[in-house]
Amino acid sequence: MLKNRSLLKGLGIGLMVGAFLVQLMNGAAAIESRTALNNPEPSYDVETLKTKAAEKGLVVESRKDWEALNAAAKKAEQTPAPTTAPAPSAPERTIFLYKDMSFSQVEEYLFVSGVIQDRLAFQQKIAAGKLENRIQAGLYTFKVNSSIEEVIAKIAPPPKS
Repeated sequence: MLKNRSLLKGLGIGLMVGAFLVQLMNGAAAIESRTALNNPEPSYDVETLKTKAAEKGLVVESRKDWEALNAAAKKAEQTPAPTTAPAPSAPERTIFLYKDMSFSQVEEYLFVSGVIQDRLAFQQKIAAGKLENRIQAGLYTFKVNSSIEEVIAKIAPPPKS
């Protein structure tokens, strides 16, 4: 093992370069956190909040009210204007099934996301149709609490004739 000195030198240099890069990244992260502390978000002054409260018919009376109004003002700035799109009749879930997911992983994913409610019935239907290996990867949109037949029809379509 000691006969191959170039291999050992390469490993040693690689470890030193790796340690140096880790230290460099940690230093950069520390600098970013210090600059974030030195430049806090601008807060609203009391007069601005009082005028906003007066516009809404509110009165700022205490520190608690001031903080609540400040939080509401920040939230209003961050949220986009609501659109007038019609609400869907039932909530939907969009999930992505990866190529290398096993049947048990797909079943767990569908159950946790709320697409199926009965795991055992889903397992039995898949096993009865011998569809474990025909589940296709892709992006699927399901309604919450979909029937098992609808889910199976989407993720494991019948073979093309």
